Amino acid sequence: MRIFVSYFTFLVLMLSCNDKNVQENQDYLIDNDWLLITITTDNETIVLEEKDYYLNSAFVLDFIDDTSFYLNTSINMALGKYVLKNDTIKFTEYHESTEVGTTDPKQTKINKHLLENMERVTNFSVSGNQLVLFGPDMTYVFVKN
Repeated sequence: MRIFVSYFTFLVLMLSCNDKNVQENQDYLIDNDWLLITITTDNETIVLEEKDYYLNSAFVLDFIDDTSFYLNTSINMALGKYVLKNDTIKFTEYHESTEVGTTDPKQTKINKHLLENMERVTNFSVSGNQLVLFGPDMTYVFVKN
């Protein structure tokens, strides 16, 4: 009986710690805007340079509240929903709210990647001023803006 009670107490503590960690992560995500600095896929790494941020809001991810986010590409805004659980994140209902084009090939590539692949993100990591989103064959690295 004593082992069962101790194991049960351990499970309750672990679950409450996980809930606390999720809430802390969510609060940290919401309290900051995140600036994209790199996209890595199986075949390439795209490093954003100062000239790529010609608009103050370009490539900024903002978690509006505990379920909604928006992401500015170089010229458009995309909106969606997200769900956090432990170290997993799921983006859903993600779509562009504006549709303007750019002639810059690098920006076009970054925009296309962000608009077509965010819903494939499955995990995240927060460390200091850095947010990393992971998915199959891709990684997005953001820093506090």
